[in-house]
Amino acid sequence: MASVFVAFPVEAGDWLERLPAAPDAIRLVHRADLHVTVAFLGRVEPTQADAAWATLQGGLPAPCAGRLGRVEAMGPARTASALAARVLARDEAGETLATLLGGLRDRALAAADRPADSRPPHPHLTLARIARRADRTARREALAWAASIDVSTVHVRLDRLALYASRAPAQRSARPAAAADREPAYEMLRVVPLAS
Repeated sequence: MASVFVAFPVEAGDWLERLPAAPDAIRLVHRADLHVTVAFLGRVEPTQADAAWATLQGGLPAPCAGRLGRVEAMGPARTASALAARVLARDEAGETLATLLGGLRDRALAAADRPADSRPPHPHLTLARIARRADRTARREALAWAASIDVSTVHVRLDRLALYASRAPAQRSARPAAAADREPAYEMLRVVPLAS
């Protein structure tokens, strides 16, 4: 059973190819996988995913626009696997993306009969992942790489909402050297545009 989540897809611009060369312990995210997570449902039955998706259709937000912020490790530096840029955005009425995410996440989790998430939302765009096998030296190199990235001039527009499922490792090719040659890790099951 695949892990399912709701997210705002993010269009990859030229900035993605201009990121500095990543150390060996880093795997860049496939451009088709760029997204801002709204609600992580986990391994759920199709009826639960359908319920979460349906409830969000009754009150979609307006599109959000903003820019990317600092790239940092998500979670404790010693164990974090995701390197992500903060997403600093507001909708057309001026509401922050974090506030929008909190409301959408709570509705989706409740509809899917999943436990509530009491953590404050931190909108972010994962750019890379640190390999699980990375030793301390490799992890330090990965964090230094993340700190060297400046994406503060990258503007994003969140104008679609999508339901995703993770692809099983067997559905993805082995990791080639070039990120562009890898298969996406996620499959977009449904997508709806956000109206102004």
